[in-house]
Amino acid sequence: MRHLYFDYNATTLTHPEVRDMMLPYFSEKFGNPGCSHLPGMFAREAVAEARANVAALLNVEPEFVIFTSGATEANNLAILGTAGPFAPEDRPRRIALSAVEHPAVFAPATALERLGVKKFVIPVDSQGVLDLASLERVCATGGPGLLAVMLANNETGTLNPVQEAAAIAKEYGWFVHCDAAQAVGKIPVDVRDLGVDYLSVAGHKCYAPKGVGALIVASDEARRRIQPVTFGGGQEGGLRPGTENVPYMVALGAAAELAGRDVAAEAARQKALGLRFLAGLDDIGRAFMLFGRPMHHDARLPQTANVGFEGAAAGDILSGLVARDVAVSGGAACHAGQVRVSATLQAMNAPERYAAGAIRFSWGRFTQEADIDELLERLEETLGELG
Repeated sequence: MRHLYFDYNATTLTHPEVRDMMLPYFSEKFGNPGCSHLPGMFAREAVAEARANVAALLNVEPEFVIFTSGATEANNLAILGTAGPFAPEDRPRRIALSAVEHPAVFAPATALERLGVKKFVIPVDSQGVLDLASLERVCATGGPGLLAVMLANNETGTLNPVQEAAAIAKEYGWFVHCDAAQAVGKIPVDVRDLGVDYLSVAGHKCYAPKGVGALIVASDEARRRIQPVTFGGGQEGGLRPGTENVPYMVALGAAAELAGRDVAAEAARQKALGLRFLAGLDDIGRAFMLFGRPMHHDARLPQTANVGFEGAAAGDILSGLVARDVAVSGGAACHAGQVRVSATLQAMNAPERYAAGAIRFSWGRFTQEADIDELLERLEETLGELG
């Protein structure tokens, strides 16, 4: 039985082209970019090229790309660096975030709340879309602040109306951070079009290795408003000190260059796989619910389907699929006989009879139609065993 990997939203594999680009920087091209000799110069040039590749993919200037260890660090830097204790004196005293943000956004926001910053959680609708009217009510009272809103939800694939949210926030003098970890490399992302001040990138969600990411600081004013939260040398424009992780920066640049070649075409191919998957689920005959926007909708990731199966427990489905060598993620857990539905599905008021059996399927560049068909066969077997 061959392995089926349908957990690309958890992590992608490192693309062979990306791997081949980074490997020389562990050996013959091992120089420190901060040194003035030839090995250092070669390393510095490699970092500059990687930075330019990331910038080109996202339509920003290279100097606005700050390499980090991943999206978690980027989110923390954006939030704590603009509204935390080391931020400028005129820093925001209010922060708003959607109810479906990743813990890497919720946790630093909650840390700020303990320091006296007022935190607002903006509700979402039944498809997981940010409530813009609620956002405007928050922004219109009490002075400027910081809005944190994800572009693509990691569980459902729903895309938020970030451009519209940013326009509302900026009308009231707010700054805007966008966690785009699940979007970059999967759909076209243009920072200028979104109108945000900060945007985070996760390398391992777009075929670079784990341990690298970036924070986009999208303007000179955004740079003025952010300060480092760790201290040392002056690397990464003074915002992220420490000797540069050259192999991983090169890898993220290579992944960005790869995405820049065909991101729109690949997204269309992966959407077709999603439609095939949903059609196959219909044929199985088990009642199910797709969480988030409909699969054909443009405002969703093309390669994510969070599906709740009526009358089934997510843990039982997961166990059955693991036994059949299928990798997926669950949207609900069972402890001591109690079902715990994910915070995202709770925020969407998902019906528990479906949410308790929620499984996230996500696919990517290496997924083919035959994989979808084989997944459906193994899923049908699993559901059949559960009755």
